[in-house]
Amino acid sequence: MDNAQLSSAFSAIYQHEPAVVCHAPGRVNLIGEHTDYNQGFVFPAAINFGTWAAASARSDRDCRIVAMDYDNAESCFSLDSIEKDDTQSWSNYVRGVLLVLQKEFTLPGGINLLITGNVPQGAGLSSSASFEIAILKAVSELFSLDIDGVKAALLGQQAENNFVGCSCGIMDQLISAMGKKDHAMLLDCQSLTFDHSTLPDDLHIVIINSNVKRGLVDSEYNLRRQQCEQAASLLGV
Repeated sequence: MDNAQLSSAFSAIYQHEPAVVCHAPGRVNLIGEHTDYNQGFVFPAAINFGTWAAASARSDRDCRIVAMDYDNAESCFSLDSIEKDDTQSWSNYVRGVLLVLQKEFTLPGGINLLITGNVPQGAGLSSSASFEIAILKAVSELFSLDIDGVKAALLGQQAENNFVGCSCGIMDQLISAMGKKDHAMLLDCQSLTFDHSTLPDDLHIVIINSNVKRGLVDSEYNLRRQQCEQAASLLGV
């Protein structure tokens, strides 16, 4: 995405330029499936697809969100009354993020947001985590909030777990927030410590799209987590 193009689109909608433009990548996981919420190890890498968010502050408590990828669909709500939207499910990621943010930070006003991305949805490349982290980066920068990458990942996970309704682990949000170019991340999901590992120049990651769509909220993902937690409880681990 050309930032100038995004800023131009923002200006056409809101009649002023954005104060911030932020980006967060999607990810591919090289090894370690269903091990993040089991507090094990994973080895993801950020990819060259992501989400962009352009934002400006408002003087009132309202939020106006425009999604370029849904024909400029709009979602409007107040920071003081954030509820789930069953008709525009994409907006729930923004709503959830702003709701969890307000539990720890005071937001001085509402926001105008323009969002776009090129992570294929339902392809297992963490479009939702990319979405959440882009919003968190934009709001954090806009209001000078003290949020580092790990904190942003935890807030994004909380929004997805408690508001959107997917019991995901921490991997997707953390690699989106803390990914490093030409590196994979060895992440310990129990301690949240990680090391960036250089990818050899003579190796390339190839992502192949099966075109089989899936949604984590609607799939058996939440059931798998419940089964893992039940097994851990029975084993006393």
